[in-house]
Amino acid sequence: MKLGISPKKGRQSRVLISANEVSSPELCHLVRVCAPDLLGQTRFEELLRQQDVCLALSYVVKYLGEYAGVALVAQRQPHLHLCMLAVRKELRSRGLGSLLLEAVLTSAQPHLLSLDVLSRNVRALAMYQYYGFKLQRSSFFWHRPLPLRWGCIYKGSVRALAPDIALNRTETPSLAWPAQSRSLLQKLPFLRGAVYMNLGVIRGVALFHSGLERIVVYRLAAADKLAARALFRYMHLVTPSASAIFLRWMQGEQLSSYLREMGFRCHSEYHILQSE
Repeated sequence: MKLGISPKKGRQSRVLISANEVSSPELCHLVRVCAPDLLGQTRFEELLRQQDVCLALSYVVKYLGEYAGVALVAQRQPHLHLCMLAVRKELRSRGLGSLLLEAVLTSAQPHLLSLDVLSRNVRALAMYQYYGFKLQRSSFFWHRPLPLRWGCIYKGSVRALAPDIALNRTETPSLAWPAQSRSLLQKLPFLRGAVYMNLGVIRGVALFHSGLERIVVYRLAAADKLAARALFRYMHLVTPSASAIFLRWMQGEQLSSYLREMGFRCHSEYHILQSE
């Protein structure tokens, strides 16, 4: 597939720039303007480290001399991941998103490029499919408002552990996770780790981030509902100011029924796409 840009009226008003040529304050401001909900309480530099963003493979587009859109690309061995592509709301429908995507696809070759997109974002889905992206799988972002009444009596206790130690505890066969991605390993310094133990046996493990407004769970493995409930209760106790708990969950996984019983609901569905 040729990725050349067909001539359009006003093409001269659009200019692509490598993201590493833009100052950090300007890039941070552009991200906040294009995607106001992306950063939240997270510092921009922390986001770049967490996502392992490579600015040399990322792009910014100018329209009529002003910054108008941004595409951030992360390194996820053995492929690349488009972790953000956004254009200022008032400047959409001018081909700026397509221009950014074409630039990213060209610079990503010969590597595969993956991305996440909300299922309800029909317009973005259509654009990605036009450029040859195929659906790999879907996942769901679950949430439950706080404060919670856990109303559960369980035996055992939750122990706080360094995230890397907690991650190693998942070697327990019944709680095993797939091989950890580079993106998760990059996030470890910003995460908390906890394990639920009963009679000296690990029954649950969690990796999560405690923000001022919400708790985001990156990994959760639990042998049963009691273990899951104990871990969620612990997260709530260490982050009393949070108003909700969010976690990403694959469809059909064992804990789905536990989450529903604890009042969690599907907040949004994501499709994971990959270039051919």
